[in-house]
Amino acid sequence: MRITMCGPVRRQSIGERTQGQGVQVSPNSQDTIRVKVEQAGLFWGSFSTRCILNVRVERKDGTWSKSYEGNNASPASLYRSVDGAVYKAVVAILQDRDFMNAISR
Repeated sequence: MRITMCGPVRRQSIGERTQGQGVQVSPNSQDTIRVKVEQAGLFWGSFSTRCILNVRVERKDGTWSKSYEGNNASPASLYRSVDGAVYKAVVAILQDRDFMNAISR
């Protein structure tokens, strides 16, 4: 299974992150997963900044697709709200049984 990220993400770090989940990242695999941020929103409140990300994960062969949301607020900074939203979206993906079934086909 090869995981393809749209953006400046190192393939090695993805392999390290998913290794404990029973997922192997191989650059020579015929299977590919595409991860795409479909929508990102920043919302300024009185005391915090909120970031909401909508992420679509799909098999490149078109047999499976699902959307996930990362939602996080931080009173400290814009960067923490964005980092937290990305982290929560990745956690949602890796903990989803549908995703694990899709990549283990």
